[in-house]
Amino acid sequence: MLSSQPLKSLPELRENFEELAKEYLDSGPIEGFEQGLSIATALSSALRPKQPQALAPLLRPWIHRIIEIRNSPHLFIQEKKLRGEFQEIFTRCLQVKIQALTRPQLATLVNQESSSGMQIQESALLRLTDPGIESDEEFLLSHLKEDVYSLTIASPALLNNEVFMLQAIQRNPKAFLYASQELQRLRSFQIKAAACNGLVLAYMNEELRNDSTILFEATLNNPWAIFFAGDRIKNEHSFNLRAVQIQPRAIRYIPPSVRYNRSFLIEAVSATDGMVLKWLGYNERRDKSLLLNAIGICLNSIKHLAPEVKGDGEFLLDAIEIDERAYLHISDHFKSSLRFNLAAASRNGLILQFLSKESCKITAIGLAALQNKPSAAHYLKDTLMMDFAFVLEAVQKNGLVLHYAPLLARSMKAIVLAAVRNNGLALQDASDKLKNDPEIVHAAITQNPESALFAGPALQKDPIVLGALRSRPKSPASRNQSTACIIS
Repeated sequence: MLSSQPLKSLPELRENFEELAKEYLDSGPIEGFEQGLSIATALSSALRPKQPQALAPLLRPWIHRIIEIRNSPHLFIQEKKLRGEFQEIFTRCLQVKIQALTRPQLATLVNQESSSGMQIQESALLRLTDPGIESDEEFLLSHLKEDVYSLTIASPALLNNEVFMLQAIQRNPKAFLYASQELQRLRSFQIKAAACNGLVLAYMNEELRNDSTILFEATLNNPWAIFFAGDRIKNEHSFNLRAVQIQPRAIRYIPPSVRYNRSFLIEAVSATDGMVLKWLGYNERRDKSLLLNAIGICLNSIKHLAPEVKGDGEFLLDAIEIDERAYLHISDHFKSSLRFNLAAASRNGLILQFLSKESCKITAIGLAALQNKPSAAHYLKDTLMMDFAFVLEAVQKNGLVLHYAPLLARSMKAIVLAAVRNNGLALQDASDKLKNDPEIVHAAITQNPESALFAGPALQKDPIVLGALRSRPKSPASRNQSTACIIS
């Protein structure tokens, strides 16, 4: 068994090589040694000669490195001087013995060497073994994920083959550096390379990393690619906005000066239909002001909120106030809460269209909704709006509800009087008979002089009506505004 005792000097190390090599052959794998020993194990099994001493030169560099690193760190500089000699012995030994290796054995050998981090000249060794290997696309591509070094033995024809090199780049972006100069200068190849592996940007020159077409293709393939954008373009507002539109996840990798800009984020929300919110940082995804702005621009933003935000009832009420459709995206926990539904109706009455039939029959919810949005009465026409007692209570809270009341309710003096006392403009929706009723018309004018416009023919010479009409501005704008208020 190999001794793990430190070797005190370089001569002692030299004298022990032959003995160590023979002892290794006799003992097999040795526990406790790392890296280089795994290669020695692979080589001994693949290249074991009939005479053990013939393997000694092959094992010397690795045994030397194991012992030197583990036990005699001070010999590192001296070992570097001997590396050339060991490499020459190692290569000469392989040249004689490696001929018997099969292609699978050779692949195993190269993988063992690459994974250990050893610097062996695979290209020379592989060519000695199989002259045709430099044109074997399948063999070369199969090792690219582990190490791009296998391209060093590829033939010039392969390195100039666009299809082969794109396959290589797809497996390992660093393969771009091994493509022929002719290919690297070809713009179509540059774009295709970026499209098949966005991280190829890391190995392109500054000019290419400032090319927006290449950058967009790379970002679409891999959002992290935008991290490698050139200095000239990476801070451009329009470029980053387009990149995020192409690949919303890219928001994570654009420069902080752009990413944390509020106006940029709002534009990004609009450009990505809210998807960009999913990829914002921790603080941005919990910035309620930003999120409410986003929902106002794009309702789909609510789908990408952080879980704790989706569970914040007050935030959800704010969102519903902005857009009643936000109610569709809240959890069943809130939808089943009478208290929440009542609060939501008071913020935006149009949520009635999304409530259950049972909820729409609850007087408190109906009144809260109509006080906020009179037009929400449309969703109660077959339930609460058929109850005149409810209509009376509703117009007392918002007179414009009269516009949506049944025709019979509009001819009932108590209901119309209550409506015009709350909002004189409700007179427009009273029956023709009640528009000529002095008590109702005078009450409407008292509340809003503009309502004199809707007085019936019988009251056109009434002093109060005439006084209100004379005091009106001559411009018709006020009348248009009044009509718009009722219709809305």
